[in-house]
Amino acid sequence: MEDPRHPTGRPGSRAPHVPLTWEGRPMSTIDLFGGGFVLLADGEGGQSWSDAGRLVSRRLGVALSRVVLGDDAVDVKGEWRSRYGVGAGGAVLVRPDGYVAWRATGPAPEPATALESALRRVLSR
Repeated sequence: MEDPRHPTGRPGSRAPHVPLTWEGRPMSTIDLFGGGFVLLADGEGGQSWSDAGRLVSRRLGVALSRVVLGDDAVDVKGEWRSRYGVGAGGAVLVRPDGYVAWRATGPAPEPATALESALRRVLSR
């Protein structure tokens, strides 16, 4: 069982708080959740995840916001990777209720295929 005081970003657990800045304003990763699925991607290779998210969102007709840490938002304390359990090029899919649905600990050879498969499982499609 996961300790809620020390979330790990494991699928099925609550998405951890990580302090960010977005357009110069302080915020938290938690502020990103609640309006649909959110794909958080590491800045190293994050654009491929973001592109995959755009494609999969259209294909499945599902609202999916995409945030590349290091590009769209700045990880103020450098905690994103360790708090979410990913390495360089990783990505995490967070449900609208703030729970982690899926994660890739590193880059994928075909990010759109991996993400679509994950989202289809989450949606039972």
